[in-house]
Amino acid sequence: MGTLLLTCLVVILLSSLAGILLKAEPAWHSQVKLEEWGNSSSGTLYLRHSGGESLSIEELYILVYIHGERYEYSPANISAKLDGKKVWEFADVLELNPGQEWGFPLSDNESLRVVLVNNKEKAVLSQLRLTPENKSASLL
Repeated sequence: MGTLLLTCLVVILLSSLAGILLKAEPAWHSQVKLEEWGNSSSGTLYLRHSGGESLSIEELYILVYIHGERYEYSPANISAKLDGKKVWEFADVLELNPGQEWGFPLSDNESLRVVLVNNKEKAVLSQLRLTPENKSASLL
């Protein structure tokens, strides 16, 4: 009876220890704060990295939704807009002109949805909706 009790205690102790050591890490993804504004006369959208971590451009995609259609800025597009940089750092400004780049002008009453995605982490870092009044609202 004593042997059985000791065996049970050892099994419980070892399973508790294994549970602590093999505990799953919580999901973590990069944190970034963006400042955004637009110029309705030129159709230009500006995104400034205004806090958080520097982001590797090789892992970033910027998705722009216009008229229900999805358009994408790839890592190569983003890097070119940052003069070939490989990292998007604090105070760097991305200048995007979705209407000009995809062949149609944006009107003054256009509403855009912009999503910043880290492809490696499979995480949405920021979602923004830009309204005609050049005011934006964070969706996250």
